[in-house]
Amino acid sequence: MARLEQRVDLLMAHLGVEEPADPRMAEVDALLAEKKPIAAIKVYREVTGAGLVEAKEAVERRMR
Repeated sequence: MARLEQRVDLLMAHLGVEEPADPRMAEVDALLAEKKPIAAIKVYREVTGAGLVEAKEAVERRMR
């Protein structure tokens, strides 16, 4: 799945297409700033429909 996402990202970048950001992703970042990663994962899952493992990995990437 990650490889497919990477390829789609490359195609979108090549075409100059940007995915509109969901306003709730700012909420995820705010929760991370407050040192609340579990709450951030929960919101991320609500926004994206991702599974627990995928959401955890994505939130960890946002923390870097």
